[in-house]
Amino acid sequence: MREASNHGEYYSHFLQQIHEWMIPLTEQWLQLNTAQLALHEGMPMQSFDTISGASGIGRYIVMNSTDPSCTPLVEPILQFLTDLTYPIKIHNRYVPGWYSPQKFQFLDRDKSNYAMGNFNCGMAHGIPGPLALLSVAYSSGIEVKGQYQAIETITEWLLKYKNEDTYGYYWPHIVPFEAETGSLQLDLKRAREAWCYGTPGVACSLYLAGKALHDEELQKMAVKACIGAITYEVTKQEMDSSALCHGLAGLLTISWRMWCHSKEPAFIPLIQHLTSQLIDRFQADSPLGYLDPEPRADSSLAWLTKAGLLEGVAGIASALLSVSENKEMPWDYMLMLS
Repeated sequence: MREASNHGEYYSHFLQQIHEWMIPLTEQWLQLNTAQLALHEGMPMQSFDTISGASGIGRYIVMNSTDPSCTPLVEPILQFLTDLTYPIKIHNRYVPGWYSPQKFQFLDRDKSNYAMGNFNCGMAHGIPGPLALLSVAYSSGIEVKGQYQAIETITEWLLKYKNEDTYGYYWPHIVPFEAETGSLQLDLKRAREAWCYGTPGVACSLYLAGKALHDEELQKMAVKACIGAITYEVTKQEMDSSALCHGLAGLLTISWRMWCHSKEPAFIPLIQHLTSQLIDRFQADSPLGYLDPEPRADSSLAWLTKAGLLEGVAGIASALLSVSENKEMPWDYMLMLS
């Protein structure tokens, strides 16, 4: 809506209606989650993540920080995410405040696999979202108490779990509680690389942190890690989804945004390859041109027509449009990439 309105020039009444509906709900939501944070027992990922939490909501609030309706919420949301980085004592061990206990895991499978809880590293549901928002806000001159230190804390924690293979640096999707506290050796194997989970999202958040911290080495490392991860996924040729969230459009969008950030030439062949792949996947006989795979209970795939942004053709079209226009298009702020 913001992009369609030419940054608020048009549809101002409609935008105001959205804010009048959204702001009271956000205030109530923030009050409830601040109370949960004060318990020092861990947090649900959806309280701070990009998809439905303080990172995604906060990115919209910061983008509209000069709007009188949104201005009062900027500092409270940033403070909430800053306070999230303070250590808490769990099972007699001090761990980062974004720890998510078993009861807050999304899936029964995760509740079984992570009985002691875990720390999510995905851009969609993990700590890279808060890092990106805190960094973008700081670079824009918006700061609350402890924010700079919070950026450092998350950055140092992520760097602690950096591993390396022939493609370069990579990160796990999830860190179990036992690995964080030293009672389990984390077996770091490179997994699927996408926007939602994997190194590309982590690398983008670290690049933004590097800009906020004026750390050029961190920025260079993030660029290198991102190139390696996307090269790995392109070489593997196993990505069945074309979508933004967990597919080729997400890798294309990240490649394009990181090229815009860094002007690193190694992104150009990746952008060209991913663009060609997406165009080749267009199916003229399907209702919207693309189908997205959904796993069935028996592990087979159902190919569905989806119109939405994260998993549908709107996201694919947005990714292709950015590249075809050959210029920065700020819609990807909602993915925490800028």
